[in-house]
Amino acid sequence: MPLRQLRGQTLGLLGFGNTARHLVPKAQAFGLNVLAYTPRLAAADLPEDVVWAQSFRNLLETSDWLSIHAPLTSETAGLFDDRAFAAMKDSAILINTSRGAIIDEPALNRALTSGSIAGAVLDVLTTEPPTSDIPWRDHPNVLMTPHSAFLSEESLRTLATRTAQNVASVLMGQVPDSVINPEVLGRDNCRIQA
Repeated sequence: MPLRQLRGQTLGLLGFGNTARHLVPKAQAFGLNVLAYTPRLAAADLPEDVVWAQSFRNLLETSDWLSIHAPLTSETAGLFDDRAFAAMKDSAILINTSRGAIIDEPALNRALTSGSIAGAVLDVLTTEPPTSDIPWRDHPNVLMTPHSAFLSEESLRTLATRTAQNVASVLMGQVPDSVINPEVLGRDNCRIQA
């Protein structure tokens, strides 16, 4: 496919947690404009150099590169379906380092085959390890890694350290840094106590 410079293109982020926030300065260093969306995100929650996508559809229609940073929930399972791919630019690249099942994989195959999107970068799949009959396995515009995009000696140490820090926080009656379901913190049956 034709090569284009990154400067001036738009990186869309679905989800705006720690990983996405750390990606922003790296993307901006290459001249990418950054657009972010998650249903519970408001414009005021974003750094001033990140644009708020007012809807999922707006994120799909605007992004040249769309990187998924959302958890797998009942709301996000199969979110990237035929309608989502149809709304994306035919020059867009989808990147998933989050959870495989956020993408409806048969819909992804149809989008790649029809040219609805230009390509995909996949570190995660619905079934891992992957089966040998993945339809896009030999597609020239798909890059797959074995759920190891984070892997380095340093990242393994960081993973162990952060896990231990979160456990220690809970044991000391504090809220850990990485709460996936913060809505439970206010419930009577889920009080963190020393």
